[in-house]
Amino acid sequence: MLHTLELRNFRSYEDGLFGFEDGVNIIVGPNASGKTNLLQAIHALGNMKAFGVQSELLMYGQEQAKAHGVFDDEDRTLKITQLGTELTVDGITHKRIPAQKRLPVVVFQPDHMLMLSKEPELRRQYIDDIISHYKNGYASLLRNYKRALLQRNKLLKQEHSTASDAFVWDMQLVDLASEVVRERKALAKRLNEYVSPMYHRIAKQKKDDVEVVYETPHIEESSQYADAYHAQLKKMWPLDKARGFTGVGPHRDDLSVKIRGRLARDTASRGELRSLVLSLKLYELDVVRERYDKQPILLLDDVFGELDGSRRKSLANALTDTQTFVTSTDADVVVEHFSDHNIIPL
Repeated sequence: MLHTLELRNFRSYEDGLFGFEDGVNIIVGPNASGKTNLLQAIHALGNMKAFGVQSELLMYGQEQAKAHGVFDDEDRTLKITQLGTELTVDGITHKRIPAQKRLPVVVFQPDHMLMLSKEPELRRQYIDDIISHYKNGYASLLRNYKRALLQRNKLLKQEHSTASDAFVWDMQLVDLASEVVRERKALAKRLNEYVSPMYHRIAKQKKDDVEVVYETPHIEESSQYADAYHAQLKKMWPLDKARGFTGVGPHRDDLSVKIRGRLARDTASRGELRSLVLSLKLYELDVVRERYDKQPILLLDDVFGELDGSRRKSLANALTDTQTFVTSTDADVVVEHFSDHNIIPL
């Protein structure tokens, strides 16, 4: 649990001190009053980075920013300068946060409501964030894959490069991609078991079957992934060369959610899409709770305004014993769903 948060020169906060309770903390204020900035500070204390757009955390014109949080069993101080960021936990300073020092923090933003209807990048980010919570080294694996992909794409843009020149990068991509896809498919399988019953609870619709599928375009499901991916990289070299980028791999894969046997993004109603997204986010909350063996901190950034009454109630019912921070321009939209709450006006 986070008890107090002190901010100095952090985003829009020149100097701020906030106290929180262990239930639901409702942060209320008009647009551009700093509500999201407050949640970003909490997230940064847990993970050394803000969620959403990684815009400048250091207040314009200042040389140093600080966020200091007092939690149940530790103090954390995030220091930000033009040279970089460092996190001090109980007197020990880290330039990069170790996995065991991450805090269980889950974010839910309005953009997440578009997860199923917009570009695949949102869905890839969702599954990668979840895997990074429970799989040590997965974030590093992704970074290495992206570096190898960048190098291959640079080679594609060189005028006289050939497929044989790409062999080293192709082999690196194959090795790294195989691990990424294996983890993503395993998660998709678990999602498939979870999402349908949760959707039925939220939507109160028990006859609609929900299916979650991890898709690898151009690679047959029955094939050995590494061999099939390597073959596709060689086969698509002329097209990749013409376009200047690699057109197959985990960076192009997708997580498809189907309802009644058809893609949700094509056939589901607005309300059905929201119920499905809620189901996915509640799975993330459960994973983080289990991984850290403690209740996570939940950050709801103006999400209640995106939901109707029944879905607000479903979300509220799932937050038992979870310290939650909710931003809103209208406290009444949130208050009615929580008997125990703390209002923080901005």
